[in-house]
Amino acid sequence: MQPITNDEAIGAATQAAVQATTQAAAQAAVQAVTVAPRFVPQASLFDLDGTLVDSEPFFELSEELLLAAWGMEIDEELKQEFFGRSAEAFFKIVESRFPDNSFNRLPLGERQALKTRAFFEAARGRITTFPATEALARELAALGMPLAIASSSTHEIIDFELEATGLSAIFPLRVSATDVAHGKPAPDVFIEAARRLGVESRRCVVFEDSLFGLLGAKAAGAFTISLPAPGSDLSSFADADILVPGGPDAINPRFLIDIISPRGNRKGF
Repeated sequence: MQPITNDEAIGAATQAAVQATTQAAAQAAVQAVTVAPRFVPQASLFDLDGTLVDSEPFFELSEELLLAAWGMEIDEELKQEFFGRSAEAFFKIVESRFPDNSFNRLPLGERQALKTRAFFEAARGRITTFPATEALARELAALGMPLAIASSSTHEIIDFELEATGLSAIFPLRVSATDVAHGKPAPDVFIEAARRLGVESRRCVVFEDSLFGLLGAKAAGAFTISLPAPGSDLSSFADADILVPGGPDAINPRFLIDIISPRGNRKGF
């Protein structure tokens, strides 16, 4: 069973309204969408890095500095391979690209510790949220929507970021790629987060910025709202149920609340 029906009726109005900048424009779009059957989620799953928290620049910097210290240079192609992947996948990519480097002979736990330390050094005191997605998450929490983090990062990094940005209280449930057999683009992390919330993954809405995250969420049967960073190839995100060009900074939290709340009435879930 698909999580939403009548895509044609929703698509054009939804895409036009997600970034509506005036109350009149947003209200007109809401009225256009509400004539179609709507998807009302039982829970919301948020990716963390690049969706809620503006951490990707610090991952990129820390990974570049870490590998450079071992004589490895990251090019743009490699950056794209790393984007949205778990630490385990990161190390496998490094091993594939630089098979003879002595870094690969370090125990996995030691490599993970070096990577985490490099990220903390780059991000500490500088990391912030995306205000629009933070506002969206806080309003969903206030409305009683069950929330969870479904992230490729380790628990150590997830906890660090949520504490640093003041989001810990609204996300007590956090699922890491280290909790499941396969990270994104596999659906495991979303299925596990939904299971811990006591719902089916197909009854969840997922907020994601990466293509790997979108693929995993779709494989889990979830309703997907994609927030690709500016400059992304939007055609790669064509399977998203809602696509927000411009990424997390471009969303309209009020409109998205109206789209996924029962009857669009903002009275709770």
